[in-house]
Amino acid sequence: MSEKEYIIKEIDGELKVIEWKEKNPPLMQCGHAANALWQSPKEFGNKDIWSCVICDGKESHVIAKQPDLEGRTARCTYFGKKKPRRRYANDECNYGCRGKLICQCGAIKSSFELPFFEYRPNEPQDEFYCGCFGWD
Repeated sequence: MSEKEYIIKEIDGELKVIEWKEKNPPLMQCGHAANALWQSPKEFGNKDIWSCVICDGKESHVIAKQPDLEGRTARCTYFGKKKPRRRYANDECNYGCRGKLICQCGAIKSSFELPFFEYRPNEPQDEFYCGCFGWD
């Protein structure tokens, strides 16, 4: 893997750069793709562990068996819904519905790199968030 991502994390009051070992985050047992690193307590070696901040429970720190996403698609959680026209709800979609009144992100190739990706093995499509309601 030649491409790496870097994040900045506060540890003991200091900002430190943490290098992610992989670009593609793994699927966690909760069903979401990992979206954060969690630092284990000192007694466990202060290791950075993939984590899911959406669930933040016991399953959110356990890496699941990685499914084959070949041929699967994901849709935005707000697919088919009218976007709000409020000053604070920015239309920041990066997957095809920017500037449109209704979210149209319904057939994006499934990937663990999609924002807030959730694998849904018992449903025809997985889910993610395209940014149509903004990021703040």
